[in-house]
Amino acid sequence: MHNSIGNPNQSPVRITATTAVRDFLLAVVPWPATKADGFITIHWHRPGMDFLGRSCRTIDEALQIITQLNGFDVYFCLSRQRDGRGKRSHANATGMQAIWTDADVDPDNPKCYASHEEAINAILDFCRQQQIPEPSLIVDSGGGLHVYWLSDRILSVDEWQPFADALMNAIRHAGLKIKDHRRYRRCRPGFAGARHAQL
Repeated sequence: MHNSIGNPNQSPVRITATTAVRDFLLAVVPWPATKADGFITIHWHRPGMDFLGRSCRTIDEALQIITQLNGFDVYFCLSRQRDGRGKRSHANATGMQAIWTDADVDPDNPKCYASHEEAINAILDFCRQQQIPEPSLIVDSGGGLHVYWLSDRILSVDEWQPFADALMNAIRHAGLKIKDHRRYRRCRPGFAGARHAQL
């Protein structure tokens, strides 16, 4: 699929605390256009408790849920779900707007990058070597980076999976210090009451 993932003519954007959270979530989450399209799920918990969740269909509804969860670690699911009961699963996923991965930064851990700059340079070098577009978004998570390649349209699971698998296989072959996190993301503090700076 030509130019379906990433934009080869656009430099990656590094999300900061001043970046509009609404615009970010609108970009990376496959929001339903109609009721038949399904739901986006917001999840939360505290240490020692089970995850809870609520389903929503609009960015305004999601932000309202998030702002009510002060004191919780709050996450959002990056796949659109057909189930509206506040749960997420691979079986219920109907679409994705991006592929993504994580790079941890810890100068005391040899399995992580020593600095954010080292991680960014490694990711951009990898893209040049693989001749793939640079990431659409690079998010400073506080403890590392969350890296996103945005699609120009919502991808079905069957369309998305080969992109995600090919990216992770190339990352492993290149020896990048990258985690395979194809699940959900924690919301940034300041708007969601999350304890950690992950998005």
